[in-house]
Amino acid sequence: MEIAHPKYRPWLLEEAKRLGYLRQDQILRSRQSYPEDEEREVLLKDGRKVLLRPSKATDEEGLQDLFHHLNPDDIYTRFFTNLKSLSVSNAQHLCNAGYENEMVCMAVIGERGHECIVGNACYFVDLQTNFADVAYMIRPEWQGSGLGMALQDWMIRFARKKGLLGFTADVLAENKKMFAVLEKSGCNVQKRGASGSIEVKIIF
Repeated sequence: MEIAHPKYRPWLLEEAKRLGYLRQDQILRSRQSYPEDEEREVLLKDGRKVLLRPSKATDEEGLQDLFHHLNPDDIYTRFFTNLKSLSVSNAQHLCNAGYENEMVCMAVIGERGHECIVGNACYFVDLQTNFADVAYMIRPEWQGSGLGMALQDWMIRFARKKGLLGFTADVLAENKKMFAVLEKSGCNVQKRGASGSIEVKIIF
């Protein structure tokens, strides 16, 4: 479905559900072709290579696997609550992007069809401000490798192509790792708040 012309996707989706290939609640947000030219292989500062690419609707299980490898502190700083699992609907929300007013980038390793998701970045556009709220998830063994910076650079480059003015993020005051990534964006970074949740604005 994702490589088919957009006008055929609704029919393909319904047929796949009818034949039992997909769950009845499966959705497909994208109304445009998968942006294959946005795929980038990057070399991280620790010498490991990873493929950064736009998300696909089929990334749902891989994203749930990423979630279950996070430690409780990482889950809390990402979702502001102590989630025990990532539901199907939440996983779809975080990987089934339309590529226009929301974008999701996956950092993957392994062969196509058998990829392992080691990092995730997503943004959702506020149409009134033309800023997008951004968030990241990275497997613990990949933290400190430079993957967060690589994801951020990818997201900023894509957002600029779409004409966005910048990013916003709500970050817990104790989340030093996230502040370190945001402050190295190369953009004008503004912070508001002194405790609890800090509102960060990255202006391109």
